[in-house]
Amino acid sequence: NAGYKFDLEKRDQDNINYVAGIEVGNQTVTGVFDFLGRNELSGDGMGDDIYDASVGFKWRALRNLIVTANLLIPLNSQGLRSDIFGLIGLEYRNWEPN
Repeated sequence: NAGYKFDLEKRDQDNINYVAGIEVGNQTVTGVFDFLGRNELSGDGMGDDIYDASVGFKWRALRNLIVTANLLIPLNSQGLRSDIFGLIGLEYRNWEPN
């Protein structure tokens, strides 16, 4: 997935965002890996190229309840961001899966 972000007020901050990932699993547990990148085209040398990895899993805890957990890990030291950022989520589906 890729996109181009236009900043109409500050044209020098236009950037390209992209993500590539893979999910491998079965009906109960799925492992997830994503590579995320952002490149500022006319940057000022500070946070112009940011690369992160996201690793985690999805677990079908109950028939209609999915638990997700991810870690966002910086792959370079540009920009102001956390060393590692964690996320836990719940998804409830109010329908029967096929």
